[in-house]
Amino acid sequence: MDFVKAFDKVVGFDLDLDDDVVKEPRFKDFVTRLHTVASKSDLQIWGTFRKSGVEKGNLPLTLRLFDFVTLRAFDYLPQRPPWQIFDTPSSDSIAVQELKYYTGTLGLDSSKLNLGLPYHGWASSDNATLGPSQWSWSAIAARFGDDLQYDYADGVWFNGYTTMRKKVTLALQSGVGLAMFDIGQDILGGTNSMTIFIKKVKDEVRGKEAHDRGDVITLEQEHSIAALA
Repeated sequence: MDFVKAFDKVVGFDLDLDDDVVKEPRFKDFVTRLHTVASKSDLQIWGTFRKSGVEKGNLPLTLRLFDFVTLRAFDYLPQRPPWQIFDTPSSDSIAVQELKYYTGTLGLDSSKLNLGLPYHGWASSDNATLGPSQWSWSAIAARFGDDLQYDYADGVWFNGYTTMRKKVTLALQSGVGLAMFDIGQDILGGTNSMTIFIKKVKDEVRGKEAHDRGDVITLEQEHSIAALA
């Protein structure tokens, strides 16, 4: 903690851990101790979880100690067919179901939730040793530029524009934040930049909501400030 406090701009801790760590009984004790120490130093705790890890670790009460919880509602690609439990491994139905789980079943306020948006995809493999291989969004866009509206191309599953639009809209209309995983895998600028696409959808959704409320001017000012940042 002394090391962290030495940096003035550090606002807290981000725990992005896999299911096998989260389900350990010691994880609850670790989070409880971290929360106690962080609170005394006015630091936040962020956590990124898959629903499967939360269920295995029996974490409903522990999650309430986090200032923000990010839903890792992706990366459910099985190694080989049959693909699902879901419509497809990349389906937005995963996000819908997990959002209902966190807000409904667990009773967490939507204001402390972020919906994870993947900037990568997975290619399934029949090799039990290698398993699926990860593709960055920049690699996906370069290889499958004509198929980016879809979630699948030549053995690679990913979140295409159609699904990403649904997820961004779902999050904003549900009062949930957005978290990108990770922006370093995006194309920096250009027509196929996922970050630019997400901002465009965000502006469209909030623009419509602002028009319905009659405060378009305020929203336009907000966007102008964001564009300059």
